[in-house]
Amino acid sequence: MTREMLDRDFSQSMANGVFQPPLVAQRLLSCGIIATNCSLLNSGWVQCLATLVLDQLRSVFSINSLVVIDKMYKNLKIPKTLQELSRVQIHKGLMLKPVQALDKLNIPTQIKNYLLFHDLKVDLMITDYKDTIDHINDNGVSNVVHV
Repeated sequence: MTREMLDRDFSQSMANGVFQPPLVAQRLLSCGIIATNCSLLNSGWVQCLATLVLDQLRSVFSINSLVVIDKMYKNLKIPKTLQELSRVQIHKGLMLKPVQALDKLNIPTQIKNYLLFHDLKVDLMITDYKDTIDHINDNGVSNVVHV
């Protein structure tokens, strides 16, 4: 899925200078943060994302220093709770957008909120992203678009 996103019109965007590699890598990392916190990871996806990010940055980094990727690999080793597994499967079965589909169901607000990921700790995701971007910047890779 990630590769498909990159392949679609990516070369055209790169030719026009719209996306510079560090910016694409940062967007991929933000997707990784969300996928990790939503329990949507599988080993193939993590490996592809890590390879794409490291390829985009074109610098040699210690994979452990990229907080987001390190957390994704560590997250793969942790068994998911029944609640997390159920939430993912429910989302896979929805035919409409989650907000629309869940509004039509007569379920308690607490369950609806859980299914809509209201339990995610956004502050922690922002901190992980910031730590990773700081590491990238400290190693000389810009995070600004060069036009």
